[in-house]
Amino acid sequence: MNESKLRSLFHKAIGDPEVPGYISSHARQAINRSQEGRGARNRSGFLALAAAVIAILVVAVLIAPRLSHGVPNPFNGPQPGNCTAVAGPAGAGPQPARVSAAMAYDPDTKQVVLFGGMVPGSSGSALADTWVWDGKIWSQRVVSVHPDVREEAAMAYDAIHHRLVLFGGIDTDGTPYNDTWTWDGAAWHPETPTINPPARNLASIAYDDALGKIVMFGGRNPIVGGSATLHDTWTWDGSNWTQIFTATVPSKRGSAVMDYDAKTRQLIMFGGDTGNSTNETWAFDGTNWSQLKFQAGAAVPRAREATVMARDDAAGTLVLFGGAELLDNGTATSGNDTWAWDGQAWTELNPSVSPPARGTETLVGNMVYDQALREDVLYGGTNDGSALGDTWTWDGGEWTQMSSTTSCR
Repeated sequence: MNESKLRSLFHKAIGDPEVPGYISSHARQAINRSQEGRGARNRSGFLALAAAVIAILVVAVLIAPRLSHGVPNPFNGPQPGNCTAVAGPAGAGPQPARVSAAMAYDPDTKQVVLFGGMVPGSSGSALADTWVWDGKIWSQRVVSVHPDVREEAAMAYDAIHHRLVLFGGIDTDGTPYNDTWTWDGAAWHPETPTINPPARNLASIAYDDALGKIVMFGGRNPIVGGSATLHDTWTWDGSNWTQIFTATVPSKRGSAVMDYDAKTRQLIMFGGDTGNSTNETWAFDGTNWSQLKFQAGAAVPRAREATVMARDDAAGTLVLFGGAELLDNGTATSGNDTWAWDGQAWTELNPSVSPPARGTETLVGNMVYDQALREDVLYGGTNDGSALGDTWTWDGGEWTQMSSTTSCR
């Protein structure tokens, strides 16, 4: 039964030709008016029941589509003023489209969580909104307490304490942070460790399964007249940061990628900007760093920064995609090549479809592993100065662009 027919039946039942969705006071008085005789009472009861049933049907027809598309409506209670549902194009992600956000997977809620980032352009500004991806749709989480606007922050999941941990980043003016925040699946919480690492952006971060701690390495600490690059190693134990002093230390770098290799039980770090793009591969065993060497002629990804990498537990590999790649002639270009690390060597993969090339200096996208769906999720990046805003998944052999509408919850 369509909406117009339901409206007509409803109006006839309550005697109100103009107001859909509820019973008017005039109709309610007529229905409740005292009647004499059993027949009158029966008729009154029937009319009230019929009106109530039809009203429920009308509300369902009018409201259900809104609920399914995430549009705020008065039956959900008060809606935050800045929570606006956006129907995006195929592959639409958080709105506005952005680069350099922080993103990690939360296995407790089975959602990918994204925070902040930056809208690129001459008047680009940092953001402070929180979004989640459930495998089908991006939804904005509007919360009253959250980190300040920022881009290029580091974020990873603490499996022991069941929290996402966010550190640092920079604001719109390039001022660096050294604050720590945690996300519990519903709200952000500012942490107050007794020791904080120096402020930084573009740090490498990952959870070390064997160590049971989050590990953070390097990054940049922007200062007047330039950018101070770091090469310190820190761990987060759920309440405090501790600096780890290793015998071997990778050179200073920002914009490198890092994740845990379950086969070797080590963290693997690749690439980054050491003053020039690099294609070094480093391993951290919980105590020390070691640079991995490969035989002459072995396949290794080209030197790059602004790339993305995530573990793929289903395939038992780490997956690396794109970035600002340094060509043999010394020029940089945005890439869209896919590589896998199997614990011993890099292998270039050849999917039938690849996402558009992306990766421009510090304008990076994000990629994390979705444990529930057993696939990597790639969001955003840029190859021409504007944010791509697309969402792709990697199933171990092929890329698939996801179609989504965005909503508020």
